[in-house]
Amino acid sequence: MKNRWKIFHNLDIRLASLVLALLMWLHAATEREYQQKIYCPVLVSNIPAGFVLAATPPLVPCQIKARGKDMIVFRLNPPKVIMDVANRQVKKLTFDLSSELLLYPFNLNATEAVFVVKEISVNLDRLGQKEVRVLPDVSGIPASGYIVCDSTAAEPSLVIISGPQRLLEKIDSVYTWPVKVDGRSENLRVRCRVAPPDTLLFRAEPESVWVKLCFEKTQERLYKNVPVTLLNRGQGYLVSFSPGTIDLAVAGPQQVLQQAEAGQFRITLDLKGLAPGHHRLQAVIELTDKLELIAADPRDFEVDIK
Repeated sequence: MKNRWKIFHNLDIRLASLVLALLMWLHAATEREYQQKIYCPVLVSNIPAGFVLAATPPLVPCQIKARGKDMIVFRLNPPKVIMDVANRQVKKLTFDLSSELLLYPFNLNATEAVFVVKEISVNLDRLGQKEVRVLPDVSGIPASGYIVCDSTAAEPSLVIISGPQRLLEKIDSVYTWPVKVDGRSENLRVRCRVAPPDTLLFRAEPESVWVKLCFEKTQERLYKNVPVTLLNRGQGYLVSFSPGTIDLAVAGPQQVLQQAEAGQFRITLDLKGLAPGHHRLQAVIELTDKLELIAADPRDFEVDIK
């Protein structure tokens, strides 16, 4: 019985020895030199007044040789390629890549650094400004029986976007950062940052806006005897189907339901590729915006083609 517990004798010394051995192994392993391909971001400095980057520079692959402990840092915080464009007025600049352009984190260094590509181009454009709409980016599902209504909006509804002139011409609106509405049913205002298309190239003024969230209860309405339309009916064929109409239970905002008529819904049976005979088809139901189908009776139709 006593021999069974000998393994636990001097347990603290054994654990200390194991930890010390592990530390020595880690030290030896991280002092060795390794070579890996690191994708380095490009930082453009001293951009002339009135100019901005026309596009985000791509990551530059570089074969870096360094100690293991330094390589761990480089994987988490890659060295940066610094491009100085001071006193240059041309819109497209090409730089020869060399290790002297690398800025290493925490004053570390590498034994060797060789770029996979030999040069990189940086494009500049005139700085422009444009007033655009701000659209709230609403995500999530409100409380049961509620929806986000149309009066949800940003305040102010317009912001000034600054960035490359050519890209600004294609932008008419920007979104806010996502606003979650999960489980909510009461109106409220939240402060939210504006999300430009690319935070490196564009700036918004103001940087944040108020988002007014409005909710309304959904209601249900029954539409009876809604007509069904046949699609891709072949010439010369006699087609009959039953029943001839469909009943729909629809949910949505009260105002939208009051204005929606059955004739605005599109209920179809597609006969494309069907040969003469008896077929069982499921109706395709398309409702107007903001309305949701609760139930349909029937959903399947018996179709005879002769």
